[in-house]
Amino acid sequence: MALFRVGRPSELSAAKKGTRMSPVSKERRKQLRDDDANWKLGIFYFCPRDPSFLVPKRVGIGWSLNFGSPWSLLFLLVVIAVLVWGVFL
Repeated sequence: MALFRVGRPSELSAAKKGTRMSPVSKERRKQLRDDDANWKLGIFYFCPRDPSFLVPKRVGIGWSLNFGSPWSLLFLLVVIAVLVWGVFL
C-alpha cells in the first residue's frame, strides 16, 4: 500500500482527475452500499467486493466499518489488543 505517489507532474495530475487504483467503480460501490443484503442487522456493513475500509452510515451522520474488508478486521484486532494490554498490564 503506497502512502505517496511518486512520478512526473503530468502523471500526478492524472491521478487527481479521478483515476483510482480500485477496480470497483464509484457507481458500483454506491450500488453495493445501497443493497440491503450487504447490511447485517441493518447496522453492520459486510461486503468483501467493496474495497473501502470505511463507508458512510446508513442512518445518521458518521462512518461504519466494512467488516468484509481485511483492513477492518486488522483494525478491530489492534483495538482489542490495545484494550487487553491496557487492562492486564
